[in-house]
Amino acid sequence: MVNPAVARTCAAWFAGLVMTAAAAEGRFELQVCVDCGAVQYPPREACLRCVSARLRWRPQSGAGLLLAETTLDHSNDLYFRERLPWRLGMVQLDAGPSVMVHL
Repeated sequence: MVNPAVARTCAAWFAGLVMTAAAAEGRFELQVCVDCGAVQYPPREACLRCVSARLRWRPQSGAGLLLAETTLDHSNDLYFRERLPWRLGMVQLDAGPSVMVHL
């Protein structure tokens, strides 16, 4: 019998790979439900609107409205410290979901 928690973890891991592979090729893709058309982020195993498992990765424009922005001036993490100041924003995508972005 498959442990549901392990199955969810594997599905999330795979979804992360799909998004990373698309980004590496210069594409921005999100999951879109085949049944109701809902666009969702973060990736899930089922549609957040209709609970369908028929989800496909589709290219998105990335256009949206900047809701908030901030600048990170301090970090204890070496990776971020070397890149300061780091501008971040919350964007409401035209496709629907809100995402945190680097400005």
